[in-house]
Amino acid sequence: MKFVALIEEFFTQYATILGCNPYLKAEFESVSQYDDYADLTAGKERGAVKKLPKVFTSPRLPFDYTKEEQLRAAKRKKEIPIPDPNRYSPEVRETVNKRKEYLSFTPFNEPWQDEIKAHNVILGYDLEIKLIEIRKAQENENYKLRDTTAIIGKYKNDHWSEQEFVSRPLKDTYKDIDGTTVDAVRVPRQIYDDVHKWMHQRHAKKQETTDAHELLLKMQKEYSIKRHHNIYLKLLWYISGLKPYSIDDIDIHKYIQNQLYDIDKPQTKKVEIEQPSNYPPRIIKVKGGEFQNNFIDKRKFHEIYDHFSEYLVSKHLSKEELTRYIWGAFHHQKKCNSFTFKHFQNNKLSIQKAWVDFYTLTPNSHGNKKLFIALLGDYFKEFDTEEMLDKLAKGNTNFK
Repeated sequence: MKFVALIEEFFTQYATILGCNPYLKAEFESVSQYDDYADLTAGKERGAVKKLPKVFTSPRLPFDYTKEEQLRAAKRKKEIPIPDPNRYSPEVRETVNKRKEYLSFTPFNEPWQDEIKAHNVILGYDLEIKLIEIRKAQENENYKLRDTTAIIGKYKNDHWSEQEFVSRPLKDTYKDIDGTTVDAVRVPRQIYDDVHKWMHQRHAKKQETTDAHELLLKMQKEYSIKRHHNIYLKLLWYISGLKPYSIDDIDIHKYIQNQLYDIDKPQTKKVEIEQPSNYPPRIIKVKGGEFQNNFIDKRKFHEIYDHFSEYLVSKHLSKEELTRYIWGAFHHQKKCNSFTFKHFQNNKLSIQKAWVDFYTLTPNSHGNKKLFIALLGDYFKEFDTEEMLDKLAKGNTNFK
């Protein structure tokens, strides 16, 4: 199961801002001080200079101990009994030796070392090499694309989406420039505290400062978007089977969705879409192309996603599962009844409400309840279209 282990290691490595950059520093631009730089703009005379805001950069985060902090930490450790490795079995002796070393020595960079260990960051983790290993393990263990994306979705949800933030004031998602919602990297409490500490130190020295909270948000957003573009999309590319790697050539999310739904249909087929009598029959192409909503509501992808996401992500569906459902139900319109909800117990009515409200908020939806019921019953195992239609006929449903 090397592939599964590598995927979990990947999402663990990049769960925090320290995983994205183990040698993290905070920085901000001055509002009143400027540095001179050579101006190489075309047409400028030789020796011309331009002034740019001065940049202030912190020490590496988390900060090293000061001498006083180191002495206090060493004093605390002296109060803890040092274990004798010889009294333990060989299986745990290595762990005991590490504990003994920790209690016997207090380096200045111990806060940084502790955070690296606490968040399972592997120093020297080489993304390019790891992605090759992931692809090789996927091929050697014969994982199909559908299984691969399910495994990725699980660990992404476990390590990036559902983990509670150590510092609650920061965000858990950000909007990319194209409107995509991306999970935010977690910021350890020690880093949060040290950025505020840095501002207090500068203030005490009458040096220029900035709002520490806004600085942390800016850092978090920058690394969250970088992680999405420069790390996560690379993983999707490598597991998709596309070669060689070039992230700018294709929308990898769209490519994978098309592969998942058209894996058994290499050629383009025409499919008749069943519509109510007042809608003329339409033909759609099953494979390829931009997202086209072939359901009667005509909403755009992001409008559909935003509606259902509010009700279902991430308690009942992952972002990837919701995306696959929208492509299947609205674009391809191929019944599959293979989707399932997490935490379904005692939540049936609240889950169904997402589709009821979707029907209610759709213009000119009156008289087409059966189509909206099928959007739920034809795709999710916990619901049955025929059973729901029977309840509709008896007036025993909240599709009103």
